Formats: sequence, structure tokens, C-alpha cells
Amino acid sequence: MIFVFDQVRWTGHHAPKGSLSFQLRSGTTGAVTGGPASVLTEVLLLAAGIIRCTHGRVGLVQEAPDGREAAWHAPSPATVALGPVAALNPLFDTLSVREHVRSQLALFRQKSIQERTRQLLEQFDLMDVAKQRIKDLDAFAQFRVGTAVAMAGDPRFILLDQPLASLTPAERETAWRLFEDLNRADVGVLFTAAQPEEAARANVVVDISQAEEGEQHATVDHLPRRMGASLGK
Repeated sequence: MIFVFDQVRWTGHHAPKGSLSFQLRSGTTGAVTGGPASVLTEVLLLAAGIIRCTHGRVGLVQEAPDGREAAWHAPSPATVALGPVAALNPLFDTLSVREHVRSQLALFRQKSIQERTRQLLEQFDLMDVAKQRIKDLDAFAQFRVGTAVAMAGDPRFILLDQPLASLTPAERETAWRLFEDLNRADVGVLFTAAQPEEAARANVVVDISQAEEGEQHATVDHLPRRMGASLGK
């Protein structure tokens, strides 16, 4: 499955002119960098379907065998899950880690919430802090909680807003191993990065600062190490 931005127009006062196009396959990690925080977050909101496109389209393409036309699907919470965004849907400080994960699972009407909660706490190494409140956690534990919350509905892609920003080098290394584990399970990860070095290890890097106006559109079928976002006129 491929996540596609196809000639998507930006919104907002500080947004670049033109349109953005890129692709990300499931089982890979992509990073969006090189722009103001509000613009980077907007990419995630567009990807999650929270902001509607005024031009172009965002969706999932299921590759079809035998040369048939690929099926196009709009993003939904079941397939594309947005993690915590500070200004929109932050982690709730007064909830415990377990309560936060359980409440997210309840939104997806999971039948075995208790078992799925245990699985997520174990998967993201949160059992030791399960009873702690969010506000009492360090940045790395909050990163793991945010990723667990995004994975609650077992989506094909998760969207994370600047997840590596407050982590130490050692914690970032562990975070990358976590992304790689998700990729091996065929989950795609798309995250924003305020600093380009945070994005350097991604399979696909959309660097807005290096984008040039023109008709060409960047695609990532062959997973280059770095590319500029395509800004169409």
C-alpha cells in the first residue's frame, strides 16, 4: 500500500506557494522537514484527513495485480492514525499511561481492551510506568506513549509530530529501532522533524526548504535517501 500526496495545495499565512506531491510505501519511514512547525504539522493534518484538501488529493493506493487500475482510498482513523499533536490532541497530563492507552482503544471499540492494552504496553516498553501520570514521565517515555496511542487501532500508517525533538542521541537510536520494528510489521511511519539531522535516517525525506517550483513531482517508489518536495505551480 502506498500513501500518496498528489498536487496538494497548502493553506495558512506561512505556507509555501504551489502544491506538494510525494509517496510513501507501507513498511517504510518518511520524514517531513525544512519548514516552520505549523507547516510541518499541516502535512500531518492533511495526511490524517483532519484538514480537507482544497486542491489535489491525499489517500492510500492499493496496488492491483495484473496491470489493473489501483484502488484509491481516503484516509480514515482505521488506516492512518495521528499521534499526539500539542496544539490539537495532546496527551492528557492527569491520566496514567494505562488509562491513556485504554481510552484510545475504547474509541476504536476494541473487544478485548484489557488484552490489547497489555500488548501495547509491552510492545512499547511501558509496563514499568503504566501507573504513572503522563505529566510525570520523561520525554522518551512520552514518545513511547504517543506511539502506542497512534498504534491503538492497528493502522497501516502512523503520523507523529516532531517525535524525536526532545530525545537524547541514545534515545533517538532506540526510537529508530522502534520505527524499524514497525516497518517490519508493514506499518508506515511519517513524522515531522524541526532539524534535518533528525530525519537523516528516514527511507524518504521530504525537505520543503529545498523544494523548487515546477511541474515535476517527487515520487519515492525506489526509496531514495533524500528528495526535495515537489512544488507545482
